[in-house]
Amino acid sequence: MMLKILRKDIVSKSSKKKLIVSGDSFADYRYTSTHGFTVWPDILGEMLDMEVINMGNCGSGNEYIYSSLLDCFAKEDNIGLVIAMWSESCRIDFEVPLEEKNRKLSWGRRGWRVIVSLRKNKEIWEDVVATFFRKHGYYQLHARTKKSMRFMYSFQEIMKNRNLNFLQVAGCGLESPMDSNELSKLILDSPYFDLIDKKYFVGWPMVDSIGGKCISDYLKQKDPTRTKNIIDGTKVSDDDGDMISPVKDLHPNKLGHEQIAKVLYDAYQKTYAIS
Repeated sequence: MMLKILRKDIVSKSSKKKLIVSGDSFADYRYTSTHGFTVWPDILGEMLDMEVINMGNCGSGNEYIYSSLLDCFAKEDNIGLVIAMWSESCRIDFEVPLEEKNRKLSWGRRGWRVIVSLRKNKEIWEDVVATFFRKHGYYQLHARTKKSMRFMYSFQEIMKNRNLNFLQVAGCGLESPMDSNELSKLILDSPYFDLIDKKYFVGWPMVDSIGGKCISDYLKQKDPTRTKNIIDGTKVSDDDGDMISPVKDLHPNKLGHEQIAKVLYDAYQKTYAIS
C-alpha cells in the first residue's frame, strides 16, 4: 500500500521533525508515481518517523539541489535531517522568470529549467545552447566538477553552522563511467577533497576507483546483474506524453528505493550514533 506522506513546499505546522530532501529523478516522487511505488524519501521518513519535505526534481542538476535545500530550510523549523542526493555535473540549472513559474510547465520543473551540456535536450533552444558550450569548450569536466564540489562543501559548512543533522550522497554519479579516471584525479586534486567531511558523506569520494560509491554503485552491489532493483526497460512518459526512457530505464524500482532508504537509514544511525 502506498504510504500516505504529506508533501509540501511551504512551511509546515506538523509537530514531527522534518526530513528535507532534494535530488533529481532518483528522489522525485513524480517519476515513481508513474509506476505506482513509493520513493525512498517517503520510506525513510516513515522509518525515522519524520515528516517528509521532498524537493526532488526530475532532470535537475546540482545547483538546483543546493538552492532548493537552502531555500527550504531557510523557512522551515523543527528540522530533523537534511539530505542532498547530488546529480550529474553536466546539468546546468537556472531559475525561470517569475511569470513562467505561474504557467503550467512539463513535470519536474519547480520553477527551474535545466540544460544538459553533454546530451540531446528536450527543446531546440536548449540544444543550441548546449551545442555552443561544447563547440567553444565551455563547461568541460574540470569546470563542472569544481562547481559541484563547491556546492558540496558549501552545503556541508552551512549545515554545520546551522547545527543541523545532514547527509550527502551522489545519486547516479557525477559523470559517466567513461570519465571515471579523469574525474577521480580531479576529485583527488581538488582543494575541497580534504575539506569534505566523509562522516556526513555516504560513499565519499563517490568514485569506485578511489574507494567511493554513488547510489547506483550501492544498487549494483546489492544486485550485480541489475535485474531486480531497477525499472529496466519500462517506457515512461511525462505529462506531455513525451518518452523519458525509450530503451532501458536504470532508475531504481520499488526494491531499489527500499534499498536506498536502508542505506541512508543505516548511515544516519551510524553518523549520529543512534541506538
